[in-house]
Amino acid sequence: MKSVDPDDLRYLRGLTVLYVEDDDETRAQLAEFLGRRVHRVIVASDGAAGLADYRAFRPDLVITDIQMPPMDGLTMARLIREVDGAVPILVTTAFDQTEYLTRAIDIGVETYVMKPVEGPRLHAALLSCARKLRLEAEADHRRSLQADLLRAEAVAVLAAGMAHDYNNLLQTVLGNLSLARELIAPDAPAACLLEEAEDAASEASALGAMLRRLAHRGPPPVASTDLARALRTALEDALEGHPIELGLTLPEGCPPVAIEETELRVVVRHLVANACEAMPTGGTLRVSADVVVDPGTTTLLLGEGSYVRIVFLDSGHGIAPESLSRVFDAYFSTKDRGSWRGMGLGLTVTRSILEHYRGTVFAESGPDGGAAVHVLVPVAAHVVDGTPAP
Repeated sequence: MKSVDPDDLRYLRGLTVLYVEDDDETRAQLAEFLGRRVHRVIVASDGAAGLADYRAFRPDLVITDIQMPPMDGLTMARLIREVDGAVPILVTTAFDQTEYLTRAIDIGVETYVMKPVEGPRLHAALLSCARKLRLEAEADHRRSLQADLLRAEAVAVLAAGMAHDYNNLLQTVLGNLSLARELIAPDAPAACLLEEAEDAASEASALGAMLRRLAHRGPPPVASTDLARALRTALEDALEGHPIELGLTLPEGCPPVAIEETELRVVVRHLVANACEAMPTGGTLRVSADVVVDPGTTTLLLGEGSYVRIVFLDSGHGIAPESLSRVFDAYFSTKDRGSWRGMGLGLTVTRSILEHYRGTVFAESGPDGGAAVHVLVPVAAHVVDGTPAP
């Protein structure tokens, strides 16, 4: 007996399946069979109802009988293919319906199971479809990861060049402004103009610092930061003056993390600023941490080892589903930038810092609304004379 891949079985259990069958008894039996193996079963009694359900729910897999009035299963399958050319379609057919198989092949039906349907054969067909879907999803994820890495590298190269030239130009501007102020009386009409220019140059200097942080290159420095102390202090500083209630939960004996404290404070400042913007009239920010081993795949492939996961959960307006994958892109924002220089770079800088230290960050919708941002930072190795112990 062929062994079952546990990954295929887990993936199958997460699928939503549309099952279309006009015979009441058969439909009830197979719906129960499917319900014990997949996440959700949507049941329809004919092709027209099945097509409507497909358009409404977009299931991962379609299982259909062929002969059904008023719309047969293959007509439904053809119309579904016009909506989605990739969704797997499995047909159940009787031995005397072989003339339909050519149509099924032309439509692109994934496979078929002869009636009367035997449980093991249907289960094997389901696993085959689940395996195909899983491998396609993994391939899509790998392509997405590669695109993310290439995009991050391009941003780093661009930011490095811009930061270098930008800072040189800015130094000239600031130097001449300082000299100009010395050459005029404090109450001269031009004094206030020079002051405004210096204020703008200071904003530009802060933007230059953000560009430098985007330009992280080379291996991360050896670092070990007391997370409990640094996180508590950084949160208190970042929330000062905001009507936000803080809830902080840290594990007992929280280990140090492999990131410089100044960089951790920048990460916290940007994440808190983003949460505060989502709660302009007040709210709650809950921050928790725990230790995870082999966290698996999130937005980047993390290496083996132990990580501290820090979750920032706010009670704000949340993030639209279509924006979740873009919130860390440079200058992506759902808000009007107005005159705020550098807006749209904070979360990009956050991701750049964390990836430089072999960590990552990703966002998702909160369980009860709001947004949840997950930060993963490697646990610091034991350090002896500045060198991580093996």
